[in-house]
Amino acid sequence: MYAFDLHQWLTAPDFDQEGEVKRAEAALSQPVAWISPLLTAALTAHAWLERDGARAPLRAALIRHWTRHKLLRAPVPLTGPKAFRPDVSFEAETWLPAFLAALADEAADALQLLVDLERAWFAARRAAAGRRSTSRAAAAIDILAAAPLLSGSTIKVVCSDWICQPLTVAARVTAVR
Repeated sequence: MYAFDLHQWLTAPDFDQEGEVKRAEAALSQPVAWISPLLTAALTAHAWLERDGARAPLRAALIRHWTRHKLLRAPVPLTGPKAFRPDVSFEAETWLPAFLAALADEAADALQLLVDLERAWFAARRAAAGRRSTSRAAAAIDILAAAPLLSGSTIKVVCSDWICQPLTVAARVTAVR
């Protein structure tokens, strides 16, 4: 249940949660050290937590911070969770480098996941090659690669009885979301 609560903070915060996220965003916008958006985020996140700010709104605000400052094009949940483990000292001299290293590790893990997904997509496309001309396996593979978290029922709506039209698949995925 805790994971779903955290997910709500990131994807669809309720009115009160949105207010907390906005407060965390305002804290991240403080010109503490406009050396770089990463260092600013680290310093202001530390200050937020030192003032007993909650972690959930901070995580949501960090994601918005990355996109607002164009570090990421999409709202990717890069929040440095390793820096929040109990064994990590919260002294600024220790925590700030730990937070930045945690962000780097998390970004590297996300990149590796993307590379693995691409590799699996190519392998699945190769396996689907040579099927009958009426087969929609390639289209289904492309849909899964484009949005790997689609449910079976969503795929059914997108493909409408597995008769996919290649040019409209992306539009249908967008419409379903």
